[in-house]
Amino acid sequence: QVRLVREVAAALGSDVSILGDLTGPKIRLGHLPKPVCVRPDQRVVLTVGRRPAPGELPVTFRGLAGALEAGQRLLLSDGRVEARVESVDGPRIALHIQVGGTLTSGKGINLPQTTLRESPITSRDLRCIERAVGELSLDLLALSFVQRASDVEALRDLLRERGASLPIIAKIERRQALDDLGAILEASDGLMVARGDLGVEIPFEHVPGVQKSLIREANIRAKPVITATEMLESMISAWRPTRAEATDVANAVLDGTDAVMLSAETAVGDDPTRVIEVIERIAGVTEREMGEGARSRLPSATPEDEPRAVCDAAVGIARDLRADGLLCLTMGGTTARRLACHRPRAPIFAISPNPATSRALNLVWGVTPLHMTGLVPRDPAEAFPIEVAFDRALSRLRRRGHLSAGQRIVCVAGLPIHTHGKSNLIAVREVPRG
Repeated sequence: QVRLVREVAAALGSDVSILGDLTGPKIRLGHLPKPVCVRPDQRVVLTVGRRPAPGELPVTFRGLAGALEAGQRLLLSDGRVEARVESVDGPRIALHIQVGGTLTSGKGINLPQTTLRESPITSRDLRCIERAVGELSLDLLALSFVQRASDVEALRDLLRERGASLPIIAKIERRQALDDLGAILEASDGLMVARGDLGVEIPFEHVPGVQKSLIREANIRAKPVITATEMLESMISAWRPTRAEATDVANAVLDGTDAVMLSAETAVGDDPTRVIEVIERIAGVTEREMGEGARSRLPSATPEDEPRAVCDAAVGIARDLRADGLLCLTMGGTTARRLACHRPRAPIFAISPNPATSRALNLVWGVTPLHMTGLVPRDPAEAFPIEVAFDRALSRLRRRGHLSAGQRIVCVAGLPIHTHGKSNLIAVREVPRG
């Protein structure tokens, strides 16, 4: 499938980015010969790592018994059944059912009050990492089961050992991650609001507020954020979304999300193409009608944050001049992300000599990335005419049909150009004719 995407993208002249998903440890019920119905006040025994005795239910995750303590809350069947841990005796976990329901093979188990000591990177994930940086050459990696910043740093170290530096998207799906969110954001390259498991780990009525908070914190740090799970769930079989689903997608856009992600709708749905068309229509109309400006009310730049102040000013200039676009020359993508977090009406064009940077910027709101070789000298000590670089980038965008001759563009760059994250120059230029 990865190869097919690459082949089709090349044939269309597009640069498609592919996000790999490391699934992490799966805490699930094992094989049950038939569904098991449990009632409130019933006692149930889970067993880990051995053949269950009659009446016991198997669990796939070997570290479960060592992680639980009496009194802790435990959710089975993806949150439909609630229980309390009565006791843990070796591999046997005795539960007192609070909310009954039906248990079937392979259904997930959530531990909202339990911090797992195990790494979220399993042996299977290690094999996936090898393929991601090797034969598949993926562009980004999403890390599941993140509980703390050190989980992200562990993946970063594994990538570094393999000579890779893929951007890491931390999936926020465990309650414990909310307690270390600031550090997780600093350690990662972006967030995914994974509302499926998160909506089981925390009370469902808190999910909307948490979603808005996560998106705001990512916007403030100029890091891309994906909102995922049940965006258009009814369209697995229906030809149109519910009104509530359409509003949900629009609200995610208004919150400031960079991307909305479909899951079952496109994985097993009846008409994946139509679902994509529908979600694009909702997002497009929402953005056209919302006006210009930072939806997340970004705080002002501090006196110590010169690059951010420069990007803030560039967005203001583009608005006041009614410019036709914002152009940034960027090595690592930071300048483009800083411009994008304002959600300006003018399109953002990010030009980079680094192909990995261009692919990663496909995830960022409103950015059209373009990889240009030879735009800047390889040697940082070599003379660098920034005006010539701007004109060459604008000419390339004109030839590709993104801009027209004579249009006015606000250009942003950082000098010296090889320094990451140093935005310190603004210029207003016209798109050249030649």
